[in-house]
Amino acid sequence: MAGGSGHILFFEPRSGGHRAEFIQYLLDQIISENFRAGWRYTFAVSDKLLRGHNGLAHLADSLDSVELVALDEDTSKHWKTCRTLIDRIQPTHLILMDLTSVELSLCFVRPPCLVSGILFVQYPELRSGDWKQRLKFIAKHLKTGLFLRSSNPQHIFLLNGESACDYLNQRFKTVCYQPIPDPVLPGEPSPNFDLRAQYGLGGDSRIFLFFGSISERKGARILFKSLACISQETAQQSTFLFFGKPEQGYEDRYAEAFRRLRKIRPELKVVSDPRFFQTTEMKAVFQQADWILLPY
Repeated sequence: MAGGSGHILFFEPRSGGHRAEFIQYLLDQIISENFRAGWRYTFAVSDKLLRGHNGLAHLADSLDSVELVALDEDTSKHWKTCRTLIDRIQPTHLILMDLTSVELSLCFVRPPCLVSGILFVQYPELRSGDWKQRLKFIAKHLKTGLFLRSSNPQHIFLLNGESACDYLNQRFKTVCYQPIPDPVLPGEPSPNFDLRAQYGLGGDSRIFLFFGSISERKGARILFKSLACISQETAQQSTFLFFGKPEQGYEDRYAEAFRRLRKIRPELKVVSDPRFFQTTEMKAVFQQADWILLPY
């Protein structure tokens, strides 16, 4: 990238999912000089994330151009924390690694620097849902308009969101929404991870995998309804793995769907594991599962 001078603040107040690996990737890019030479970089990162990944702090400390700041993840005042950092370091560009965490605050203030961010929660598809989803769509739509007018962001990135970007750019007469691919991080499948041994699965059972954040928008309800309709013979020969956490607000419905399914199809083996899987583990799971379910 071009030279010059500037200071980028990466703000990441949360620790779930693959966030540590994303920070690792950015640091690796700085090491390989794919970022702007002569610039400075401040990574404000969740303290929980840093405690779970000590290597990030050691790597950041080895780079003269990088400052690492630990954030209290338990606080709900993300924008207040971010604004304090902006006032202290005076960055030329703020990159919000999770835009949703401060989007509401940015509806009413404009930071004194360029703003970009990643929007993980896409909402245009809610237009075709039930009345609750449509109300949610209207609320998010209004918030988006306020946010764009107040903050005038440079880039908003959506993971695998080509159609959502097209809709948002057209609806709000902007070009700031841009799709980016969900990153596939390097690493070979873990040689020590045996999916069948880990969960006590028979050697002749067909393994179906549903992975990632579990919610209605990702087809979980449709999948549960479908599983209740399969034949007894198919159920006896199959195992369905749900690897991921239910989204906030969906926990009770997810638990109830599990209870109902086990009552209707007791011969069907269903496994739920909400823990975070490292990339190498997840690659091993993909390699060993027979089918990957994407009921979007």
